[in-house]
Order: sequence, then structure tokens, then C-alpha cells
Amino acid sequence: PLAAGGLFKIGNAPDSPDQRWISSVLVRSDGWVIDTRRLNVAN
Repeated sequence: PLAAGGLFKIGNAPDSPDQRWISSVLVRSDGWVIDTRRLNVAN
């Protein structure tokens, strides 16, 4: 198990196959972490 835990967001997928971009920004005392990923929605 991870000691740090996590942040989670639940979203709704489109009815038809699609590609969506998901981005996150984490701000900490020692800097920022920015991440962007493509989510492939399939049938």
C-alpha cells in the first residue's frame, strides 16, 4: 500500500469512442508538478 494516499476525480465518459485530455496541477512547498495525459475512450 502507498503511504501517501492520493487525489481522485470521477468523470463521465462520452457515449461514443473519443479521445479526451486530462490535466492535473499539484502545488507543493518545493514546487509544482503539471501532468497532461490523453485518455482513449473505447466501446
